[in-house]
Amino acid sequence: LAHIYGVAESLALAHGEVAFRMVHNERERISTQRSGGLLNAIAGIYGADLARTLIPIDAKTPLLRIRGYVSRPSESRGNPSGISISINARSVTTRQIVAAIREGYGTLLPRDRYPVAFIDLSLDTTLVDINVHPTKREVRLSREPEIFSAIRDAVGEALAGCDLTREAPGAPVQQQIAPAEPVAEPEAAYVAGHRALTLSDRQLRRTEMEGEENLLPPMKPVGQVAATYIVAEGTDGALYLIDQHAAHERILYDQVAERRDAEPATQELITPAILSLPPRESTALRDLIPVLGEEGFVVEEFGRDTFAVRSVPAGPGALEDPEDIREMIADLLTGASRTGPDRREAVTCIIACRGAVKAGVRLTHDQQERLLAQLARTKTPWTCPHGRPTVIAFDKRRLDRMFLRV
Repeated sequence: LAHIYGVAESLALAHGEVAFRMVHNERERISTQRSGGLLNAIAGIYGADLARTLIPIDAKTPLLRIRGYVSRPSESRGNPSGISISINARSVTTRQIVAAIREGYGTLLPRDRYPVAFIDLSLDTTLVDINVHPTKREVRLSREPEIFSAIRDAVGEALAGCDLTREAPGAPVQQQIAPAEPVAEPEAAYVAGHRALTLSDRQLRRTEMEGEENLLPPMKPVGQVAATYIVAEGTDGALYLIDQHAAHERILYDQVAERRDAEPATQELITPAILSLPPRESTALRDLIPVLGEEGFVVEEFGRDTFAVRSVPAGPGALEDPEDIREMIADLLTGASRTGPDRREAVTCIIACRGAVKAGVRLTHDQQERLLAQLARTKTPWTCPHGRPTVIAFDKRRLDRMFLRV
């Protein structure tokens, strides 16, 4: 039965111009309309709730045309089963196209998550080899790098034009509310167990970005919860919760990534951070030294299986605490098998993560305003570099429903 469902779904998605109806045990399971198009077919199979949130794609290159729909990052899966691909109206499977779609999301999704996507490619049949598998479902493509780049770019551009702020999940509105307990006033600038924060201009500087578009809705901070989440109000009455670490991490990631092609600026440490490693890790670090040098680190061998970190990248999020530097190097060594661009990407992510303000640190109102302003000007303000959300929204209508006002 599952196989029959799969065949019917593939046919309906590949032929939006044909009406499909599937009935099992006198219950209608699939229903699509003739001439309803792909979106209608998606709604008939997966439901209108998913269909109305999808983002359309329609891109054309000299080589192919790419049409379809992709999900918002909040609608993701742990495997690529939610990705449907057709070539010239024929349902196919190809790992290369799946990888290109996933690559288009960049850091909007965690590495182990996949979007929901419905993509149809129109291209010359001579570029498609359907004789890879007896069922002819699996295909091999000629000019694969060009097709990969076109799909990745089309997905990325479609996402870039949308507000991807995550809405808070629905919650039951009728719940028994416990009596409020008195809340102690926080002492000075910090809560016991968490150090106070003085964000310097180096860490949250006012970057020259006046000409860039703000991608987040206008909002102003009104407070902080658990020294971890900034509470903000939108001009439309919406409530926003912002993860301060994830938000700052996104800011630093974009700033570090922008400097990749320039000569790395370094900041010499007053006291070098000394790393003593077991033989396996010291070998891995020795191989990483050239990559670290490209990012602004100066690492030298300091004896048998011992290394001295003498300089770190200058600029926002610069690492100065020797313990932070040791932990960052340890993080890198866990992914030492990565090569080329993946390794540089890992370095950038870890620099941003280690340099970002941590959870448990209290921010002044001015620091909160500066963080939100800089986040709004990043290229992808909705997630941190690891794909976790930075902002979750509660629109006013949802708040009214939760309090039984409507």
